[in-house]
Amino acid sequence: MNINWFEVFAQMVNFVILLFVLQKLFYKPLIQAMDERQKVIAKIQEETAQKMMEADATITVYHEKLAAIEETAQQTLENAKKEAESAKNALLKTYRIQADEKRQTYLNELEDEKTRISVEMRGVLGKSAVKIAAHILHMTVDQSSEEKMFDTFIGKIRALKSDSPELMHLPHQAKVSLVSAAEMPMEKRQIFEEVLEEKMGAGLVITYLTDKELVAGHELKFETFTLHHNVRKYVEESEKKIMQTMEKNSQ
Repeated sequence: MNINWFEVFAQMVNFVILLFVLQKLFYKPLIQAMDERQKVIAKIQEETAQKMMEADATITVYHEKLAAIEETAQQTLENAKKEAESAKNALLKTYRIQADEKRQTYLNELEDEKTRISVEMRGVLGKSAVKIAAHILHMTVDQSSEEKMFDTFIGKIRALKSDSPELMHLPHQAKVSLVSAAEMPMEKRQIFEEVLEEKMGAGLVITYLTDKELVAGHELKFETFTLHHNVRKYVEESEKKIMQTMEKNSQ
């Protein structure tokens, strides 16, 4: 087998030339293009990673803000519940106070009404008792009682002191009125006038009047005072005493 070494050498030279040409014209640009593409890919990956990190940070911030919003909403809800509960308690307290005030006012009104009715009842009972007593006295007064009352009345006139302030200030020819339950007979008028002149001197102007409400007895009315001795006066004083006693017992 014959080997053509020139041809082999030529093929080797051609191969080397081809490699050089390929390297210059194809492999080097391809490698540069691949390197540039790799750099672009690396840059894109880096930017992507950066954006992913930014996205993760944004998501974290979003979750934090969402959690803060939820916490704020929960706190706001709790505060609203507390405020509503506080307002409810304050309103209930106000209603209780108003109810207590109305209840106390009602009780005070009841107590006042009770006191008023009690006072009216005491007055009615006292006046009824006095009227009954006056009626009984009127039924029991007879001629003998009237004589005794007249004698007692004359005794009261005689008992007046001439130097008493009431008599000392009476003017000359003073006007006096003698009020009787029934018209006074002439003999009693004479006795009365004699005693009055003896005690106070002459010159008095005497007027005789009748008042059935006296029941029995007399009233001697001067300009400055009145001398009583009659059943009506006794009844009035009895009424006052009864009312005072009932008032004291009710306390």
